[in-house]
Amino acid sequence: MAIGGAIGALLRHFVNHHAGSLMPEHPERATLLVNAVGSIAMGCLLAWVVHRPEHLSPMLHTGLTVGLLGALTTYSTFSTDALKLLHAGRGFDAALYVVLTTVLCIAGAAGGYALMTVLLARPTT
Repeated sequence: MAIGGAIGALLRHFVNHHAGSLMPEHPERATLLVNAVGSIAMGCLLAWVVHRPEHLSPMLHTGLTVGLLGALTTYSTFSTDALKLLHAGRGFDAALYVVLTTVLCIAGAAGGYALMTVLLARPTT
């Protein structure tokens, strides 16, 4: 779990740094990106555990979900980003950010689950 957490934290730092360089006026988009990608990955892992539990050890599952994805995606950062937008007088941007994050992350988790379910249903050769 610690290794996954370290990797997730490094990935998060990388995304924050590069997104901040590309879009300095919208630092909240880095959080949106990692939360959406993390949700897709979490959906994929959930499908894997449901459909092929014997192929993912509980230790690896915990390392990937709690460690890697837990460090990569953070709800506290999402909340703080929304508050920063509100305090900056950008109420519309804050509301849009909250709605987009919520919708994209739930859709991402559902999409990841559906994609992995299809992939796991294919016969192995």
